[in-house]
Amino acid sequence: MGESEEHGFEDSGADGNRVSNSISGIIMGLCTVVALVILFSGNENNFLGFHVPFWAFWAIGGVVCGLVQALIGIFHKPPRAGLMTCLRRSNVVA
Repeated sequence: MGESEEHGFEDSGADGNRVSNSISGIIMGLCTVVALVILFSGNENNFLGFHVPFWAFWAIGGVVCGLVQALIGIFHKPPRAGLMTCLRRSNVVA
């Protein structure tokens, strides 16, 4: 039995962490692709006509990841405890 189960609660954030980590990985992967394409294209300070250094995409991606994780933390509903969890809490099932 894990430490969280001993104290009468489950780790309900594990699913939300998996979702936010997956989304953050996709965001940072896209930022890396865009930054490297701009860097190796010879226009490292020009993105669609805007003066943006290539490294700024990682900073922008980090801010976007922080916002996404905050929104997921606010709006993600933890899974409800199942029947077996309720029975274990009431010491009906070992």
